[in-house]
This record gives sequence, structure tokens and C-alpha cells, in this order.
Amino acid sequence: MNAIALIGSPDRTEEFLQTTGVTPDYVGALPPAIRALSGFDLILDLNLDDFPERMKLYAGLAEATVVGCAVKKSLLQMVQLSGAMPDCILLGINALPGFLQRKVWEMSALRADNQGNISSYLKSFGVESVTVTDQVGMATPRVLFSIINESYLMVQQGIVSGPELDQAMQLGVNYPHGPIAWGRKIGLKNIVETLDAMLAVTADPRYRVAESLRKEALFS
Repeated sequence: MNAIALIGSPDRTEEFLQTTGVTPDYVGALPPAIRALSGFDLILDLNLDDFPERMKLYAGLAEATVVGCAVKKSLLQMVQLSGAMPDCILLGINALPGFLQRKVWEMSALRADNQGNISSYLKSFGVESVTVTDQVGMATPRVLFSIINESYLMVQQGIVSGPELDQAMQLGVNYPHGPIAWGRKIGLKNIVETLDAMLAVTADPRYRVAESLRKEALFS
């Protein structure tokens, strides 16, 4: 791997750098100009599903591999929204806060024949990978965000307090954080947007956001 561009918010780029020890050739919150982008072999956009219009910048980079956060929107959705079918190899990761600290990352691919590129890139970063289907929410967020949502619903209904629930889940099932505290670390706005997207795609009522979660996310 020659030239690497790391694009994303400061908290996510810092988490990536601490986990991988990679020294990118470019680090910034915004992608550089298209002419500069053509000089990179690997482009990591840790906020891509917040800015799917960036796909237009990356689509024509036929010699590059683009790895972007694909939790709130699938890779296919972002391609469709941008109207630009990519010539590049396009892979997805879960780059929401806290998930890049893990030594095993979920990764998806727009095209099935690109999946072989997944593990080799991550191993070069000292990270293992698990391949998941290109779908909204990937795998872990679907499960975890549903638990966090249900936790807010339980607190909203007066079944248990937030601190008591967090303590019970940490002690009872060995969670690294209680679900309420964990949700705040990930970012409640990220959770609400992901749940809303999953509800829109699946029409499954378990992804309907608890009122208390939506309200706290709005003011957090």
C-alpha cells in the first residue's frame, strides 16, 4: 500500500490512528480536491454515510480502494443517492465512535468479487475482519442499538432507572458499559439515525425509536 488518505471527524480519525498505528499521507475532516484524491491508493472516509454525496468524488477513482462508514446507509444506498456507479473497489466498515477500538471489524463490499480485498487491508492495520452483508445497520449495531432503544423504553415506562439498568447489565451480562451509558458514548444521534433507517428499510417495529431516546438525542 502506497498512499493512504484518512478522512473523518477528529474523534473518529483519532480512534482509527490509536487502534491501527497507521501513518496516513493525508488526514482531514474533508476530502481533498479530486485531483489530489487520484494520488491515493486507499481512501478511508469514516463519515461517509453522513455525506453520501462524496461518492461522486470517489466513483471515478478506478485504481483506488475506498473504505467508508456504511452503517446509517448501505453502500448500495449511497451509490444510488449519489447517482454515481463507482469504478473503485468500494468497501464498508462500522466507524461509529467506539467501534474502531475493536480488534475485529465488520466489513461489507458493494460487489461480491471485492470481498477478498477486505481481510488483506485490515490485517495490514493489525485488525481482523468479519464479512457482513451490505445492509443498513450492518450486524453489531442492529443488535446493540435495539438493546439501547429497549433500555430507553424501559426507563421511559418507569420499569427501572437508567443507572440501575446500566449496573445490572454490566454485572449481569458482562457488558463493557451499561446500555444507556454505551449509547451516549456512541452518540445518541447516530443511534436514532440508524434505527430510523432500519425501520424504513425493514418496517420492523422493534426499530421504532423510543420517545425518550429521540428527545435526549435531540438535545445532546
